[in-house]
Order: sequence, then structure tokens, then C-alpha cells
Amino acid sequence: MCATCGCGDCDCEEGIVQNQGDPGQPAFINLNFVIAGAPFSNSTASWVEAGRFIFSTDIADIFTSIRVNAWVSAGTGSFRIKDLISGNVIYTNAAVTSASALNIEIRKALQIYNAASALIAVEIAGSGANTIFIGSAIFAYEI
Repeated sequence: MCATCGCGDCDCEEGIVQNQGDPGQPAFINLNFVIAGAPFSNSTASWVEAGRFIFSTDIADIFTSIRVNAWVSAGTGSFRIKDLISGNVIYTNAAVTSASALNIEIRKALQIYNAASALIAVEIAGSGANTIFIGSAIFAYEI
């Protein structure tokens, strides 16, 4: 307990102290885009945000893989990962063709995302004639 401010996580000269995991330790974040059993979807060719999370290399290792549960009604759909603060597009998959709700798109050996402060968004785009669906996404650190 900090004698000066009374909090449990305080370094009175530096402010709040956050613990960082050991370098190289596996970590992941799972985003769920299903509400009341219905997955998030988009039938337009415009990018629509399905969800977002805060990321910082100050508190976590850089994610190196993604797994996205995405599928289309027919044809082709797209999803992308974007940093909303910088505007950088981190990764795009413009070739989602599976019509199975059990489809998992996997990409490894990435570097998502080397930034001290980022707001990461998952966005999807259909084609106007085809609808893309997204159920969830996992960002992971894999050795």
C-alpha cells in the first residue's frame, strides 16, 4: 500500500505502475462479433468496423498471428486490420471465399503491430452482391 496516495499500484514519484509480462511469453486477445447468436455482417463494398481494441508494445509483445472466423454468402469478401490512430492498414485479406460459418482464416509470421500506442480495428467489406460475415478474431503471440 502506498503511504502517500493509498493505492496498491503506486510509485509515488512515477504515478501508476503496470506490470509487464516476461518477454516472449505467449499472449492473445479474442474479439467476439456475435450478438444474440447473429454474426456481424456487411453487404456493401465499403469498409465497416466490426470491433476494436487498444494495443501497446509497452504492455504486451507484438502479435505474430491472426485467426479470423469469416465467411461469405457467395463470391468473395474482405477483412482488414487497421490502426485507427495512425491510419496504417496492418493486414488485408481480400480473398475470403468460404461459405461455411466454420471457416477460419489463418495468417502467421506477421508483426501486428509495433506501436507504443495503437487503436486496432477489425473491418469487413462485402461486394454489394455478396455479404461477408465475421464471428470472431484472435490476435496471438506465437513463438
